[in-house]
Amino acid sequence: MKTVIVDNFFPKLPDVSDIKLYNSSQLYEMQQNKKGKYNWPGVRSEDLSIVKPELLNYFVDTFNEQINLFPRFRASVVIHLKVKKDNVIDEIHTDEDADYSLVLNLSKTNLKSGTMLYDKNDNVITESKFIQNRAILFDSRYRHMATTNYGKNIDDGRLTLNAFFKL
Repeated sequence: MKTVIVDNFFPKLPDVSDIKLYNSSQLYEMQQNKKGKYNWPGVRSEDLSIVKPELLNYFVDTFNEQINLFPRFRASVVIHLKVKKDNVIDEIHTDEDADYSLVLNLSKTNLKSGTMLYDKNDNVITESKFIQNRAILFDSRYRHMATTNYGKNIDDGRLTLNAFFKL
């Protein structure tokens, strides 16, 4: 299983302030056209292919320049905001619907936060500090979790671009 960390991922950080964010139940209802209880912490955008395709293209082009590990892939890419109150429901998990996952830190650097990868016994095997414009790509079977969500809103919270790759 491969893990890659890239600093200064984007040549220029994108403005995502105009992208609407939803909680997990709202997104589930919009995507599945039915009520349901799906739960992850924070709020997320719809897939960038729907709400901001030019940002999706910028991400894919930059990914292919910076990392270029996959000759062919499909990716679901979203903007995700977690704030301090989300710490109580955040948990170690895997991304079962993807082969690889990527977390790209968009908000200002916060060295008290980051992304941790764990082994099956909950031992930390990789820690990536929350440094603005840093991307961590990892096999989605790795157990992982955001550490120390912070702030109250999009202006001071933990804002990331998350990509889920199917090869």
